[in-house]
Amino acid sequence: MNFSDITGSRLPEPTQSCALERVTISGGKFINAGISCALGLKDKPIHIDHGDDFCGILENISNRCFVFYDVDDRRAWLLDGASTVLHLLRASIKHIQYDKRFRKLLCSPEIIELHDTSLEQSFGSRALASWDVLINRDNLNIPLRLKNTTSWEETTIRLGEKKDQVIKEKTTYLTVEDRIEQICHILCQITAHYDDVKTQSGVGFRIRSTPRRQLEGFDFTDLAEGAGTLWPRVATLKVKGQGWVDFTRAIHAPTIFASGFGELFTPSPEAKIAKTVVPSCAACLWNTPLPKGIDYLAATTSDLQAILHKRGNKRLKPWLLINGIHWYTPDLVCEPCSGTCCYQSSKKGGRCGDRVQVLLPATFPKGFATKSPRNLPVHGAVIFGHSFKFPLIWGAKREDPTKIGEPQEEEGLDVKETVERFEDSGIETSLGTSPSHNESEGKEGQAGLCGDEGFEMTWAGSGSVSSSSNSASALYKLPNKQFIGK
Repeated sequence: MNFSDITGSRLPEPTQSCALERVTISGGKFINAGISCALGLKDKPIHIDHGDDFCGILENISNRCFVFYDVDDRRAWLLDGASTVLHLLRASIKHIQYDKRFRKLLCSPEIIELHDTSLEQSFGSRALASWDVLINRDNLNIPLRLKNTTSWEETTIRLGEKKDQVIKEKTTYLTVEDRIEQICHILCQITAHYDDVKTQSGVGFRIRSTPRRQLEGFDFTDLAEGAGTLWPRVATLKVKGQGWVDFTRAIHAPTIFASGFGELFTPSPEAKIAKTVVPSCAACLWNTPLPKGIDYLAATTSDLQAILHKRGNKRLKPWLLINGIHWYTPDLVCEPCSGTCCYQSSKKGGRCGDRVQVLLPATFPKGFATKSPRNLPVHGAVIFGHSFKFPLIWGAKREDPTKIGEPQEEEGLDVKETVERFEDSGIETSLGTSPSHNESEGKEGQAGLCGDEGFEMTWAGSGSVSSSSNSASALYKLPNKQFIGK
């Protein structure tokens, strides 16, 4: 995708009910981070671990996860830290090259292309491939623009000789390494706020009591363009879109907003199962992109496996993904399309399989849901959100009970509306009769983006910045056709 298609979220700033209400992030490298607290609470500076060196700070961010949320498409992706930095770096490079203020400071008028690392060289890992690009010395040394030029005069005096006077000049440049470090320092400030869970004034503490539908974070364009001060933003999810919020809060994943991300995870048009091509299916949405307009969250199986390994438990039924959150599979995960069943269902205008995964709170009644995925492909992605085969009505906040039933969505809900508008209006979700799927959702109610062995998914962290109109289906053009699972 052309980076010009990525625009600011245009979201409002947080209100008094938000955890990030009085938080601002400095674009400078050295800051005294703190948070403004409510009356009666003492301000407590947060601790920020920048790491001992370049690789140290990059490692700190790479160990994190971030949520990318597209406000226009109403869909979200869970990304590892290294890929997040790489996305921001590419957007930042484009901003520097196309900003007219820097036209006389650019080191080269040509498009800057980073040296990519193939997924084969990175053991098929998207996160490791992004890391390899970020630490590539050829990439780090690329100059982006003039930083400073200084000159001085030196005089050499030798015995019995005349003085030699020489004027010397030194020019320094903003390099890719400098820009990566700046991005990491900003992300460190943001993650430090989300990690502050011990005090009442901490963002991590306060966000647990905010409404689930209230998604708080920062703007992608502010991060990429190096804004001096970053102001937080807040979006309102649909009633059916809040099923994954507890999970992302539990792993302290900050949200990054924008419009026009495109397809961050793109399945291959032809996935191979046991060397047999199984084409994408429009009926069950097998091996299809993340649907728009439903506030689904897509996550790669590799990132989920890492979370399960560190903080989960597969021996429980259903799986414990992280403390207090279980992974339930109402129907399908990454099983291939059955063909006949989907064809018959599509002829009748109905749905076949449901691939949406459900994240259950620990307080959910036991015995209703015990199934989890039988296995996960090494390279693939799954979707979390509202399942039509196991619909849930989520309480407004974490402490409120979650019930089985079809929630009632408000009409005319805008992502930029504040939660207070709907709370004050008296509108509540209920177990009342909802429109049939064919009338209210259509094929949007299903999710694809899953696969099995041989599943191929484009890696959105590779490729050069391009304005080609032929690359409209992915955030980054992939001229070398790199895929996960190849």
